[in-house]
Amino acid sequence: MVSLGAIVYVIAVASPRVQDDQHFESHPVNNWVKKLPLERIDAFVIGYKDKVLRHLKIWILKADNFVSRNLNKHKGGL
Repeated sequence: MVSLGAIVYVIAVASPRVQDDQHFESHPVNNWVKKLPLERIDAFVIGYKDKVLRHLKIWILKADNFVSRNLNKHKGGL
């Protein structure tokens, strides 16, 4: 379901870049795409991405500390 939402989002963002012609203007999907709150979706996606990247950074730092502590423990025993 998330992938479908991502596809719709990408198409909606890319659609204003497509040159308008009579055929595209009369398409029923065009009206639906114009109604999407793209600015709010963009803000949400950027905020969510930043949050996920910050959490990922913390997990990577924790894993690095864990590996370093274990290496230091084993280094002293050899």
